[in-house]
Amino acid sequence: MLIVEVLSESTAHYDRGEKLSHYQRLRSLREVLLVAHDSRQIELWRRLREGGWSLEVARDRTVLQLESVSVAISVSDAYQGGF
Repeated sequence: MLIVEVLSESTAHYDRGEKLSHYQRLRSLREVLLVAHDSRQIELWRRLREGGWSLEVARDRTVLQLESVSVAISVSDAYQGGF
């Protein structure tokens, strides 16, 4: 239902491209969170009912609603203790 991926400098391009494309082929997957390692930014990819995917980019104090697991997470909380 949900995959959380922490990006690294050496794999970020692959994680956002080919790897994400592989993930999106999983029928049960509803959301993918890509967490930046070098800034306070989280990308939320969400499967649309029509079958495509939407992207929401969150920074700073933004709160993301993870529908797949009925949880809200703030970017600030995700990076607590970092940066």
